[in-house]
Amino acid sequence: MASDTTDAVNTILGLCITFPILAILAVMSRFYARRLRQTRLAADDWCILVALVYPPLAIFKGIQGLTSNRFAV
Repeated sequence: MASDTTDAVNTILGLCITFPILAILAVMSRFYARRLRQTRLAADDWCILVALVYPPLAIFKGIQGLTSNRFAV
């Protein structure tokens, strides 16, 4: 039973880390493409940049929540 809980926690932690990293890479690629095309940054680019504050917070809160004793049976 504890193994199932550990597997679930590891899976969720993996997702909490993988998807924000993919989001950050996608935004970096977008900014790089804008620079290659020599186009100006628009309002949506700045909104995306501001939205990147959330992934590190999600990683931190995911790790903090999953490593607490709430899952102890």
